[in-house]
Amino acid sequence: MDARAASVANHESVHAVCCILLGRHLYYVSRTGGLCGETFSSRGDSEPINGLVALLAPLYSGDPSLSHLDLEKVNDLAQLDPRLAKEVEEAHRLARALVETPEFRLAHRAIRWALFSRPFLTGEECMLLISLEKEKEAELL
Repeated sequence: MDARAASVANHESVHAVCCILLGRHLYYVSRTGGLCGETFSSRGDSEPINGLVALLAPLYSGDPSLSHLDLEKVNDLAQLDPRLAKEVEEAHRLARALVETPEFRLAHRAIRWALFSRPFLTGEECMLLISLEKEKEAELL
């Protein structure tokens, strides 16, 4: 895997983990050898702001170099409706806080490593990988 694909795997795994931790339904996460990737989720039972948090989180987790398109989407939304400005500000705060949690780091490690070797993971596979990573960490304690 080249460095670009690794960056995409890291970036998309951040989106995927946030979706899972915030109660969104993750359908899949993917990456290509280029600078493309996709995380597809739906709102599920989560609050609307959680979609913004998941979109912004890569800015605060490691390499933000691939986050410019995500940031453009959020800025475009805020310009369409100025009332969203406070919600976007809150989403930034929540994203920064989420990526610092042990739960995020554990789940991110599991999904990121899997995306390094496999270009496509379903939401169910991600949940299983996180569960296995939790078991592995519990054994070490």
